[in-house]
Amino acid sequence: MWHFLACYDVTNDRRRKQIERLLKGHGHRVQKSVFEICISIKDLEKLLKKSVEHLEKTDSLRVYRVCSACRSISENVGKTEWQANKNILVV
Repeated sequence: MWHFLACYDVTNDRRRKQIERLLKGHGHRVQKSVFEICISIKDLEKLLKKSVEHLEKTDSLRVYRVCSACRSISENVGKTEWQANKNILVV
């Protein structure tokens, strides 16, 4: 599983909700249009393919990979915990 930061700018409310639902299935919202997600590369490709169906030329969705080294040195203020993988249980 990989950590990503997904940011979107969608002008239409209906399309924005569709993108939001897709991203919510893989992570959690950290700002109005920003999600931290934890997903495999294969599932990310599927997510991006589904996203394209809901985006127009004026919309954008950007997904940035955030490596563990970068997460460990990032500075955050407020609610700071990466929660994208909080439902994973290692036994």
